[in-house]
Amino acid sequence: MSNGSLSGPKALGAFLRAQREMLAPERVGLPIAGRRRTSGLRREELAQLSRISTTWYTCIEQGREVSVSPAALSRLAQALFRGWLGEDPQPNLLRFMFVHPLAKQLVVDWPERARHVVAEFRAESSHYSHELMRELVMQLCRDSREFERWWTQQAVMAREGGERRFHHATTGQEITYQQQTFHPALHQEFKLVMSIPADTGDGPTPR
Repeated sequence: MSNGSLSGPKALGAFLRAQREMLAPERVGLPIAGRRRTSGLRREELAQLSRISTTWYTCIEQGREVSVSPAALSRLAQALFRGWLGEDPQPNLLRFMFVHPLAKQLVVDWPERARHVVAEFRAESSHYSHELMRELVMQLCRDSREFERWWTQQAVMAREGGERRFHHATTGQEITYQQQTFHPALHQEFKLVMSIPADTGDGPTPR
């Protein structure tokens, strides 16, 4: 995979295709009628769940230069990730990094990555309700000594793309992703952050 394929519309298309092919039809309430020739959802099925046309979705997945509204991205995300984070009333990266027991096993070099996450959160906190942010920070400080220590250090860091490394949950093998961030032109306070499997030359990325 070339560096050019990991930017712009092609990165979004690759991400959507990978997620679509991993999503079993029964997880989104679709009946399984006979033998399916491909894994995951068909393009037309995801388009229907997202309330967009199959033709337009195909253009997005193929990485063509088409305009995708925040509303359409939201509907695609809801279709692809419904139930992904369970019933946690505050599902977010911060809580996973500092509260979930698997985070330190899954994230390579967890202390360094977690410290960066805290600094990025502080830099972006101006976009959120001060009361909601205060409640979240107080809860995390109670639940995690590491978060409390790094939060009080007042470090600020802009979100950076680049390499993200994890240990596979089943095999323990190290896997690498490239992080890409998209900002809607008219809503800079929102962002879509994606992790695209990196081509390391070591064969297919395990799932």
